[in-house]
Amino acid sequence: MGLGVASAMLAFIVATFAAALPDLDLRMRHRMLLHNLFIPIPLAVLTYSVIATYSVFIGLTVSTAFLVGYLSHVFLDTLTVQGVALFYPLTRRRYRLARLRSNDPRANNAILLISILMVITAYAIIWF
Repeated sequence: MGLGVASAMLAFIVATFAAALPDLDLRMRHRMLLHNLFIPIPLAVLTYSVIATYSVFIGLTVSTAFLVGYLSHVFLDTLTVQGVALFYPLTRRRYRLARLRSNDPRANNAILLISILMVITAYAIIWF
């Protein structure tokens, strides 16, 4: 049995919001200040601890969606030339898995296709 439409929509909204958060550091230490592993994990734990006082299920749903959305952004940025400083502030070393340019139409189309497939898969899990 799937999550239910309301829970899935909540998770989708939270993940989308969280995926946009790392780029709040565009004007200061971009891909360092918010593009690391030390920001999303405590935020997800804090989110869970606040929401779980009302509902453990919703707390888990929201905190997991937050973590997945945030980390998906960070992961996708590891595919770019600039990479990300995953362990900032401990080190400024940037990690990258590929050397794609963020303005590369092929890369953006591939990411769009993967995103569409992920949404279709999520809906298939909900409905079947």
